[in-house]
Amino acid sequence: MIFARKAFKILFFSALLNGVYAQSYFVQSYTLDDGLNTNYIHDCAQDNTGRMWFSTETGVTVYDGQKWRNFGEKDGLRKSEYFYLKIDNSGTVWAVPFFTSLPVLYYRENKWTQLKENIPDDFKNNLITSFDLQYENGKLVLYFGTSKGILYYSQNKWHSLGQKDGLISNKTNQVKCFDISFLPRFCIVYANFSLNDDDCNDDQR
Repeated sequence: MIFARKAFKILFFSALLNGVYAQSYFVQSYTLDDGLNTNYIHDCAQDNTGRMWFSTETGVTVYDGQKWRNFGEKDGLRKSEYFYLKIDNSGTVWAVPFFTSLPVLYYRENKWTQLKENIPDDFKNNLITSFDLQYENGKLVLYFGTSKGILYYSQNKWHSLGQKDGLISNKTNQVKCFDISFLPRFCIVYANFSLNDDDCNDDQR
């Protein structure tokens, strides 16, 4: 009886797993032939109307389920390669390039606009390694990981964080923000660093 029960359990779970792996999903591929202006996509996001937005090597593209629209200079979007794309709570689309020397743009009321405030000079010509946004006290804050530390844009001003502020390294790989009600600002930062055994005591490891 014990063997029969075990055999039944094995057969039951085998059938269950087969049923799970037997599921199939519809996959649709889109290319230049469908309306994309490039096959190189860096990032994507979905707005509150269901449209899909894509940052590409030639600009920004949006798909509404029926047709594609490729934004260009005639729409106010500077011709550049955009690596990061986010959509805030108001539906504004943010497009971020790969280098700090290029402008950050946002799409609102059917037009692209460049941030008026320039990135600080001491951060110019650095790589932007990541981008995220969150609301702090009801105000939108943009966070940028760079090869020289963290930049954040709040209330029309640029601010920076680096090793002098407690980061273990200025070479930031990833910045990820989380919306936690009891914390006014909560971000996880992944940074490049290396430690030798001589650099740490037992309390630091």
